[in-house]
Amino acid sequence: MEIVIGDELRKDASSQSKSCQKLFKQISDGLSNQRSLVLAGSCASAASEGGNNDASNIPRGQTFIVLEAVAAGNERLLLLRSPFGSVDGSGKWKGRPEQWKQIGDEKNSVREAASRAQKGRKDVFWLSLEEFVQNFDGVVIHTFELSSAEQKRRAEIMSAFSGFPQQLKPGLSERQRKMQAKAQADQIAAELIAEEERTSKRQGPKMKKKRKGTR
Repeated sequence: MEIVIGDELRKDASSQSKSCQKLFKQISDGLSNQRSLVLAGSCASAASEGGNNDASNIPRGQTFIVLEAVAAGNERLLLLRSPFGSVDGSGKWKGRPEQWKQIGDEKNSVREAASRAQKGRKDVFWLSLEEFVQNFDGVVIHTFELSSAEQKRRAEIMSAFSGFPQQLKPGLSERQRKMQAKAQADQIAAELIAEEERTSKRQGPKMKKKRKGTR
């Protein structure tokens, strides 16, 4: 399923608006399905100039993995991860413990999740739903049709996502760190491709077209 975030939604970018509530529910439902992977694409405008969004410093024209969707009081929060390593996402929920205290004691688990996700990490960041709508122009929820064994493998793949990038060896140069992070990304991508191939095989072989000049 593909969800387009357009100008109309941005004009009404409030966590209490019906359109934003619908978007948040769609993302939450996708995350609750163990067979689904939720991806979000940041706004591509000015991507050719290499610029970032002035408000939240989100790299333009990139795909991010949505890991969590949390409803805390009137707040609607999304946890995102960049598969490319370090991202200086500077939404109002980054490094601002006083913001989390305002949520209330009944949401301690939310604050703990935020602290755990961002402690020493530069590849994950929280955004409010309003910030998300302003900085992203689309969401794709891809659902895999999996057998029980494949669902188990899917959980293993997602656990790899939750730990990506894995702890890098100390003393690496910036170039070596980037190469190692890329290798991890390639490994996860290969797992997903293999998963898709298994699904296609289970659905039955497709007719192959004869090449010209063959018998």
